Amino acid sequence: MISRVVALSAAAAVCITPADADILGVSGDASLIVAPPSVDAGVLESDAAVQVFIEQDERLTASEFFVDVSEPGPVSPIGTDLYGAGALSPLDIPPGTLIESVYIHADPITPNTNFAGRVDFDREIIGLIIRPATFDASDAEAASPTTVYGTARQIGPGDTVRITGDRTSVVFAFDTGTGTDQIRVLVSADPPCNEADLAPIFGRLDLSDISAFVSAFTSGDPAGDLNEDGIFDLADIGLFIAAFTAGCP
Repeated sequence: MISRVVALSAAAAVCITPADADILGVSGDASLIVAPPSVDAGVLESDAAVQVFIEQDERLTASEFFVDVSEPGPVSPIGTDLYGAGALSPLDIPPGTLIESVYIHADPITPNTNFAGRVDFDREIIGLIIRPATFDASDAEAASPTTVYGTARQIGPGDTVRITGDRTSVVFAFDTGTGTDQIRVLVSADPPCNEADLAPIFGRLDLSDISAFVSAFTSGDPAGDLNEDGIFDLADIGLFIAAFTAGCP
């Protein structure tokens, strides 16, 4: 069994990621920034990039609210705040849910500018908020306390957003017209499920976790010392195998 773990390590080492939820990367026309003072219309204009920032990091929700989209697949409005039957997949977010909220904001200088991009996360996406009323209702739990938001936040006709099938990325395409487009992304901020859950995507055990353990164990990284006795030996391998085979809840 030990040789099996080593054999599955693949080649590349995997970085041990901190326990808090995080953005793994952005691509396309997306640009990662810190939470700005304002995303009101005309304040953060750019023809070059859609701004992406973390609003809340590891917040335990105190009240109930909803997301508009909770299932993978493309979603596009057919009119202003108007969606076809079955296009949305609303989901109740109950109190006591540990979340990270991320804001995607497009505000071009030139009308009818097109943007396309992707945001990747280290945990599963809970859902997306794309309608004005749902933005307003979620602000108390998900908004950045240092950012001023505009009104009528939404995506519009000609825009498309989707959660990928593995629920770890958001892909968007905006035709911004003369206004702004916004998406709020809620991501699970639950910690790793057990000692073997060492690498993204957290909350699931796979080859990345095996690679991370083997890399840490062979390099003497503390993440590979599962019993924290300062010795890297069969006891640590046994603990990893037991936790990995137990799986995540």
